[in-house]
Amino acid sequence: MTGEPTPAEELAFLGNLRLLLADGAFVSTYKFALLRAIADECVERGATTGALEITVQRLGERFVELYWRQARPFAPANGEAVGGGRQLLQNTGRQAGVIRRIEEECRRRPLLSELRRSPDAWRKLTNDVASTVRKMPLYKLQTIGGRKLEFLYEEQVDEPHVTLKPGVAWLFRKHHGLVRDLVEVAWIRFIQSLPRNAEVLGRGQELGQFLFGTDRETLARVAGVLREVDGARCFYCERTIEGAPHVDHFVPWSRYALDLGHNFVLADSRCNLDKRTWLPAAAHLEKWVERNRLAGPAFESRLLAAGMPSQLRTTLWVAQWAYSVDFASGAASWIKKTRRVEPVREACLEIVSRAIARLGEARPG
Repeated sequence: MTGEPTPAEELAFLGNLRLLLADGAFVSTYKFALLRAIADECVERGATTGALEITVQRLGERFVELYWRQARPFAPANGEAVGGGRQLLQNTGRQAGVIRRIEEECRRRPLLSELRRSPDAWRKLTNDVASTVRKMPLYKLQTIGGRKLEFLYEEQVDEPHVTLKPGVAWLFRKHHGLVRDLVEVAWIRFIQSLPRNAEVLGRGQELGQFLFGTDRETLARVAGVLREVDGARCFYCERTIEGAPHVDHFVPWSRYALDLGHNFVLADSRCNLDKRTWLPAAAHLEKWVERNRLAGPAFESRLLAAGMPSQLRTTLWVAQWAYSVDFASGAASWIKKTRRVEPVREACLEIVSRAIARLGEARPG
């Protein structure tokens, strides 16, 4: 591909993706994790119609982030799991090696943020996981029905990186929501299909929230940090919050599962429930960008201390992607309560682009 993919190339990509998820030989959840990791990296690295190089080390880091929650015991809210909950099997044989390795670290440090603050332990774990990614899913992902279908990248054994073919990153960005949903549904179905998971799951089905949801305890700690920075007023309507504040994902969770500290604001229940899955309108966006700029390193330090990672550049790249998609499709953006909306304006793209330019570097390393 050169330039933006043609409609025919786009359809071929989606068709191959469907074929991979339907007919790929899945003996563990690693391939689902790899697809999700690649798709997320495409969003967070900014727009490109060319080839995109992703290091295997970075994929290892994303595997740790994806599987960290899943290495814990699963216990449905209805309490039907035997023995207070057990770890879910993610492999047709013995437990997946990545889960076992992450579980070792979970026992030492229950919070991922705590592990990140120990550089040697973080490096050792991600190196181990990256080694598994290199040996297993990276060179098996595109095997479908016993044949290779290298539509994402050319497989080169023992290389320290994988290079997505031109146009692939652009397609992953454009269809990220669809890819995420397809991968998560297939991932959940695989786990439910393993007989040894039946007793662990019980009859209550909260598996999706357990595998891919937000850690609510961490959000409660983040609320305290946001109150220190933003005060006790709703970010959107600026009225004093009565009752418990809501920690709102500025770029909605349903649009992109972005649990990075700069993406959060405090909102009252009415604004949060009214906003739902819309992106906030230009006035809110400008205020959010300015809040993150003025809050500075002290804000990030407080968030990290509360257990919430914070990467402003990545957060802005995701926002740019989300607003670009909605601008191109003519979607609406949310203004304030009573569901007042307006089309996503080109000014939104300019606001985010200026914020990225102020960081002094166009792309995250």
